[in-house]
Amino acid sequence: EDNATMWLQRSSSVTITRRYTKDENERGYNAFSYINYSTKYGFKPIMWSDMFFRVSNNGEYYSEDPHIYQDAINSTPDNVVLVYWDYYHKNKAIYDKMINAHKQLKNEIWFAGGAWTWTGFAPSNGHSLETMKPAMQSLKDANIDNVSITMWGDNGKECSFYAVLPSLYAIKRFYDGETDLNKIANLLKTRIQIFSEIPEKINFLEEFGEFDSSLYFHKKMKTD
Repeated sequence: EDNATMWLQRSSSVTITRRYTKDENERGYNAFSYINYSTKYGFKPIMWSDMFFRVSNNGEYYSEDPHIYQDAINSTPDNVVLVYWDYYHKNKAIYDKMINAHKQLKNEIWFAGGAWTWTGFAPSNGHSLETMKPAMQSLKDANIDNVSITMWGDNGKECSFYAVLPSLYAIKRFYDGETDLNKIANLLKTRIQIFSEIPEKINFLEEFGEFDSSLYFHKKMKTD
């Protein structure tokens, strides 16, 4: 690879991305060099975890039996945070399995989910809720409390980030243990003034029908 990205985080509100070049690679720079630098200057190194799984599972991240080569385990510094990212699954057992697989590395685990803003002009709030509800339940059971929700802007960022605010609120409530969408919708309406004024016209968190997951998978999108 000509480029690689290293994410460094000092606090929940400050994130720095460092991209190193082909020339730097040739001079001996690599991800572990920046891990050392991050420690020296008080940053916390954070890495997306799929690279550890793909190299050990024939290129797959969400494999049937995810495992990590012992060499990868032995060479990973203890101070690196691994981010398990998953925007797709509706079955809590899959999240449970992936979290347990991450524990092979003995590193701190964070999670990145998705509020779907990257499928065109309209948000996929229904898919976001169906996938993040089991994710939040699994994270809560595993005592993982560093959670981020991504809102990617693929292919032009046509969708407004504001369009997924209902999903962001609901996902937080899922983590807190509330899963009744009607209760969540009523709570949200009381926190946004205009919604409480026209409640009969707002029904964005009603029960959703079944979604075909194939609608959310193609080669141009962030998939596994």
